[in-house]
Amino acid sequence: AKEKKDPKSIKGNRELLDVLPSKRRHEDDSDLSGESSGDDQDELDLPTHKRHKKMEKQAYNQWKSSVLSSNKQTKPDPTKPRKQAQLNFKKKPSEIALEVSSVAN
Repeated sequence: AKEKKDPKSIKGNRELLDVLPSKRRHEDDSDLSGESSGDDQDELDLPTHKRHKKMEKQAYNQWKSSVLSSNKQTKPDPTKPRKQAQLNFKKKPSEIALEVSSVAN
């Protein structure tokens, strides 16, 4: 059977972490209060796919707000109802045949 290793000893290779202190995970978040701006630090700590997802969401929200604002500016006059085009189903079959032959020529 395999021996179970202490997870702290596996994760805690301090010699390796001291080389890149920015990669070290903070065990308690109380000492992060004044080091740097929270947003920048959060974005650096996020995995790449989550960072991309966050950027895509921001781009989508920006696009959505621009579309909504342009829709508000170009709205038709609410007092004038839109006129729907009327469909003409009353054509006789002979008229349809004439239209088809004239289009073919």
